[in-house]
Amino acid sequence: HGRCPESIVAFAGYGVLMAGVLQDYDEGHRYGQLAMTLQSGHGEQYQARGSHMVFGFLHHLKEPMTDSLSALMAGFEAGMATDETADAVNCLFIWCSNYLNAGLPLSPLIDKISWSLSIMAELQRRRIWEITIPYAQLAHNLAGKGDSPSELNGEFMVWASLLDKVQKDDNINALRAMYAASMEASYWFGNYENAGVMMDQLLSMKIGIGQSLTFNYRREQFFLGLACLAMVKQEKGSMKLMWRASQALSQLKLYYSQGSSDCEDMVLILDAEYNSHSNMWGRKTKIADMYDNAIEVATRVGSLQNIALSKELAAKFFLNNGEEEKGKGMLKQAYNAYMQWNAFGKAQHFKEMYPDSDQ
Repeated sequence: HGRCPESIVAFAGYGVLMAGVLQDYDEGHRYGQLAMTLQSGHGEQYQARGSHMVFGFLHHLKEPMTDSLSALMAGFEAGMATDETADAVNCLFIWCSNYLNAGLPLSPLIDKISWSLSIMAELQRRRIWEITIPYAQLAHNLAGKGDSPSELNGEFMVWASLLDKVQKDDNINALRAMYAASMEASYWFGNYENAGVMMDQLLSMKIGIGQSLTFNYRREQFFLGLACLAMVKQEKGSMKLMWRASQALSQLKLYYSQGSSDCEDMVLILDAEYNSHSNMWGRKTKIADMYDNAIEVATRVGSLQNIALSKELAAKFFLNNGEEEKGKGMLKQAYNAYMQWNAFGKAQHFKEMYPDSDQ
């Protein structure tokens, strides 16, 4: 009777149902907080499971992801101490995901994610290892260490080999991670043909209740929308691409309206980019203000990723609309922001596109 260690998992699980099934983010988050409050009185038992459920699905609905990092590492250590290794490695994966999604410097992430993969392999946690690998290669490519930046081939994985393993294991979550990370890498490095192929694969897959709550899904929607807009000028059927981009933007706006503050900068970036691709004659000043607002919010949030990206997209907008001086100034700021993010591979790609951006 009353509270017990198992109550931690029960409250966290109920929170996931409230948020995922009933779309009640307030109650879902509240039950997540209750689970963590209960955990503090029950030692290390179930700490790992509660942490990966709360900080993987519920915490970011209302609070910054950076607040979750220390708790997730504590959950990992507790899980190892209590021999709850499956939950422990789940905490590691979510730590790596949240760190990437927070837009923090990439160099520490690459070290941590390499260590995490070795732990997963040692503990023979193959399925979570398969889910983590694509994001590891994505970070590696952005940092300039990938063999082929726009493709997920390099130190951590060979695409064809991992795809074969994932399909044999029927690991749907890993398959989705592969398509999403590949689409994003293709967007970052201008391989829009491959981005379109990966996008089609993603859109053909069903999304589960738990998956729809993760911040990785919000990241997926963000880059899907951006990839669509990047393809508009290069492909026929642009109406279909604009529609897809509008759907992704609507999803992000919905999450933000329900309190997901960590995606505010993504909403503003995608909104500015969408409007810049629409036929909005005579509204250049308004769109310029939208880019400025996106940069301001990304700076306030502290996402180095989105600071750099918003400045790159703003620079392109200004250059395309005759504001050469402002555009060139923004290019230099974007290059510096990519360097601060430790995205040295992306910075090199950016410099090749705009040779004077590092001056």
